[in-house]
Amino acid sequence: SGMAGVLADPAPTALIEELGDSSVLIRFYGWVDQREAGFYKVKSEAIRQIKTVLEDAGMDLPEPIYRVHLVETTKAPAARLEKKAPEPAASSPDIQPEDALDRQIAEDRAETGSSGDLLDTAAPTE
Repeated sequence: SGMAGVLADPAPTALIEELGDSSVLIRFYGWVDQREAGFYKVKSEAIRQIKTVLEDAGMDLPEPIYRVHLVETTKAPAARLEKKAPEPAASSPDIQPEDALDRQIAEDRAETGSSGDLLDTAAPTE
């Protein structure tokens, strides 16, 4: 796949979902082994990388345009907003899986013992 956290098999894919008057909706898909990487962290990094590649290829990613009509009631001076430069991306994004659920399971197992553990692979099945 070329991206940390995304499995190479099955290979990631991109599908054109919709063609609009001035837009193309493309969905990107890839498999994540959540034992090795956090799903939402990988998703976020994939979105960032895809956006960067599309912009580097010269594609415009315009924001939606809304027409707003304001009625002026006073003549107050407009405040100026300073634009901040975006921070550079980390060279190695954190895609490690979250361990909060594993900690909760371990605590529950310690409290109930093995008799009430429905996740125990040695537990009887129906």
